[in-house]
Amino acid sequence: MAVALVSGALLQEEQLDAVTLLYATSLPSFCLLAGAALVLEAGVAPPPVPTDCHLWACVLLSCLLSVLYNLASFSLLALTSALTVHVLGNLTVVGNLVLSRLLFGSRLSTLI
Repeated sequence: MAVALVSGALLQEEQLDAVTLLYATSLPSFCLLAGAALVLEAGVAPPPVPTDCHLWACVLLSCLLSVLYNLASFSLLALTSALTVHVLGNLTVVGNLVLSRLLFGSRLSTLI
């Protein structure tokens, strides 16, 4: 929620467009997440088998879908407001919970 509010403030008050905001926040986000991943996940998972081409195809597809999702969300942010993006993000969470309930029959609790 805080990220959406800060992004909205930067877009409106500082007169930044969505692409400039993405450029300004991408490197710090990458550094923070890469550092956290190195510290928290070191030695947890075995290294993937380099000969498994299906695994690498799934990883590359996941990366491509992530990039497309980020481009779509920043395009939406450029056309609407940060509040709209935040509300749609919350609706996505609710949709994921409902879909999980329908597909997998998982029980929903109040501690989500």
